[in-house]
Amino acid sequence: MVLTGEIVRPGVYTIAEGERLSSVLERAGGFTDRAFLKGAAFTRAALRKTEQEQLDAFLKTLEQRLLASSSTIIVGAEKEEAAASQQALQARKEMLKLLASKVVVGRMVVQLDQPDKLKGTENDVTLIDGDTLNIRSRRARYSCWARSATRRRSSTRTARASTTTSTASAASRRRRTRRRPTS
Repeated sequence: MVLTGEIVRPGVYTIAEGERLSSVLERAGGFTDRAFLKGAAFTRAALRKTEQEQLDAFLKTLEQRLLASSSTIIVGAEKEEAAASQQALQARKEMLKLLASKVVVGRMVVQLDQPDKLKGTENDVTLIDGDTLNIRSRRARYSCWARSATRRRSSTRTARASTTTSTASAASRRRRTRRRPTS
């Protein structure tokens, strides 16, 4: 099992048959104070393999349907219909390529807690070879929020400055209009 991120002692841990997640987390010293448990990623190699097999089967079925529909579209179609059908077919082929390029992760949903609180719950999963757990940092999460908040404040200041400038310009025009002598 591989533990990375905000773990007191991250690294590769050997697991005994039937060992649970809470046990390995205790051996690793638990989580650091910066650990963001809701952002954890638990992956399983066996699940990744199953996901890849399912994706491959899905892509094969789609490709067969695409070939079947392309042959029926071309037969008996007029030029404009055939051109539109060819464009749609090409778009579907591009979508298939995009799907085929996706990387499967093998992510498994696990609600984490401190090792002593996790022990004995349904989320205290039995580990198998190839499992990994990565714990994100709260700091990374908040720094993204802080950057977007800074952008919002900055754009608000810019908007206020332009509003102030346009308001000042309007006031200046009004004063000039009032100062003109009447004859």
